[in-house]
Amino acid sequence: MWKRIGKYVMTLAGILLSSLLLQAQEVNFVASVDKNPVPLGAVFSVKFTLENARGDIKGPEFKDFDVIMGPSTSSSFQFINGKQSSTMVLSYTLRPRSKGTFTIGQAYASAGGKTYRSEPIEIKVVEGAAGAQSQPGTQQGRGGASAPAGSDRNLIVQMQVSKRSAYRGEGILISFVLLSRYNNLDLGETEFPKLDGFWTEDVKSGQVTWEPNYEYIQGVPYRKAVLRQQLLFPQRAGTIEIEPFKVNARVNRSFFNPGTEVSASSYAQSIEVKALPPGAPESFQGAVGDFKISSIMPKTQLAANDAIDLSVKFQGKGHLRMLKSPELNFPGDFEVYDPEIKDRISVSAAGMSGSRSFEYLIIPRYAGKYDIPARDYTFFNPYKGQYVTQALGPYSIEVSGEDGLVPERSGAAIARSRVEDLAQDIRYISTRSDDLQKLGSGFFRSAGFYFLAWIPLLLVLGFTVLHKKREAIFGDVKSIRRRKAHQMAKRRLSEADTAMKAGDSKRFYAEIFNAMYGYLADKLGMEKAALTKNIIKEELAQREIEKHLVQEVIYIIETCEVGRFAPVGDSSDSAFYARVMDFIEKLEAKFK
Repeated sequence: MWKRIGKYVMTLAGILLSSLLLQAQEVNFVASVDKNPVPLGAVFSVKFTLENARGDIKGPEFKDFDVIMGPSTSSSFQFINGKQSSTMVLSYTLRPRSKGTFTIGQAYASAGGKTYRSEPIEIKVVEGAAGAQSQPGTQQGRGGASAPAGSDRNLIVQMQVSKRSAYRGEGILISFVLLSRYNNLDLGETEFPKLDGFWTEDVKSGQVTWEPNYEYIQGVPYRKAVLRQQLLFPQRAGTIEIEPFKVNARVNRSFFNPGTEVSASSYAQSIEVKALPPGAPESFQGAVGDFKISSIMPKTQLAANDAIDLSVKFQGKGHLRMLKSPELNFPGDFEVYDPEIKDRISVSAAGMSGSRSFEYLIIPRYAGKYDIPARDYTFFNPYKGQYVTQALGPYSIEVSGEDGLVPERSGAAIARSRVEDLAQDIRYISTRSDDLQKLGSGFFRSAGFYFLAWIPLLLVLGFTVLHKKREAIFGDVKSIRRRKAHQMAKRRLSEADTAMKAGDSKRFYAEIFNAMYGYLADKLGMEKAALTKNIIKEELAQREIEKHLVQEVIYIIETCEVGRFAPVGDSSDSAFYARVMDFIEKLEAKFK
């Protein structure tokens, strides 16, 4: 008796558990046919399927068809990997009465206190055997292009595009879709189009699998798999043609049957690419998308030769990989390295989104107050259809250090006076003789007269010469840098000595590297960022520096480059430091 009660309890618990599991699944009620169009006189099947629910199904009336068989019902139940599903099917076998287009009405299903309705299906009845083969219609949703007529209609491939018209640089999603009615299909060679005229980004989707739900084309069910998805960014305006997408496969293969080879091809696609509107601002560099721009400078006060970071970040949706670094106007006394690009970009079916950052490393070389002026950055927003401009900066930086490294330029100008011509008329003849003097006895044209006349001229010439000399010495920033180069190099080398004594080999070689490059930049009157090893060789050769000294320069630079990543022992550091100090003194003597 207790065994019977236990069985009933277990059965009841199983029924309740099944009901709960089924309620947790999404309920679907769909109608399908096995062929469409249908030849006159042929038979076809129509099925009404209720998924993940238990209930009653009531079929529609078939006014334009003869019911050859049915209604018949079937059900199935599956429990796989902890997931339960069930299916109830009501099916009929029908034969059309005449040619034309007819509609199979809605069926009704009642389950869990709710009523579900299927979608009506239009059936096209054609003459005789001309339409004996099932030919499902073409699905055009989302820009899909199905297989051309005459191919195997049990295997369809589509190129689905998210839009057929876009601006140059605007993202378009293209999906390569496989639809199949075969139960057993082994995919063979797949020919994807070349996509000329587009910048492409692959959408990561993992392993290709059949989707859990069927896709219905005019009531005919197909299994669906997305073979590949890509984001396309048009690179030129006009009409861009996309070649057909082709698939080869082997179907119905078994142990005793090698199967049959089938193929399918989609239609070609065309994308209308619109040119960007005219009148783009000068600050437009080709970026297309919806972005927000921000910048961060952690500090604005620092000592000369210290480094500072400036980070400019673009965040939003669009073609982030085509963003170019902003063209900021840095002061000439700043040493600025090429910005480091950091991307945090996500590519999905929704588009490309994320951020791109440009991080500048800036080293001010001289004391003073500097301003980096504001800079506009313009991008084209395809969603608004207009150019959007955002501002970066301005930035103010105060650099402390030794006074007088860059003296202020004199704003004084040389005074000029106007010379007027007097007494140009002919003088009258005087008849008086009492005021006559002996020739040569007056002050005019005497030695004193000429002495006093030349004094102002000599003073003006002397002042001009002194002013020009002073301007040449103190007004030329490059001259100041050349004169201070040796002193600055020794100061930097003292930092290297400190690093060597502290056992910091990487910093030791970095300081010597900066000292050598800074010394050469000051002596050659060039920006440090513009110096390369080839330019250093050329500039020193033009100044007739001996070849062995030029080779020594390159050796020191290359040793520092290696030492910053693979430092050597302390004794070698000490010897190398002494060698650099000696070389600086030799080179300084050549520059004088």
